[in-house]
Amino acid sequence: MSANTDWHWTFRAVPLRIVDGDTLRCLIDLGFWLRNTVQLRLIGIDTPEPRGASRDAGLAATQFTSEWLQVAMQTAPDFDWPLVISTAKADSFNRWLVRAVRTSDLRCLNDDLVSAGHAVPWTGRNA
Repeated sequence: MSANTDWHWTFRAVPLRIVDGDTLRCLIDLGFWLRNTVQLRLIGIDTPEPRGASRDAGLAATQFTSEWLQVAMQTAPDFDWPLVISTAKADSFNRWLVRAVRTSDLRCLNDDLVSAGHAVPWTGRNA
């Protein structure tokens, strides 16, 4: 992924719900037996919305994310924590901006969505 970000925090995570192609709800392991459920936004990419004019492309991106996370859940060496997320900040909607990596094969969801054609790189507001 090309976004230059100084990652401040890295956590283990379990996906709980897919909101759309680039937004997830996950259980985060904060350490010291503390856990929190948080809405996360994949940093550096933008997927089409699954409603409106981009509905078909948005549903395809959401399906890709769902299948990618199913692989994470089925193949994680430590099944309880199939993802590692890195973050530095939250967005204006209070979603933490993250890079999500599968623990089983170290593939990055952000990068795989772009490579599969379901997302475009994104660095800020669209013009």
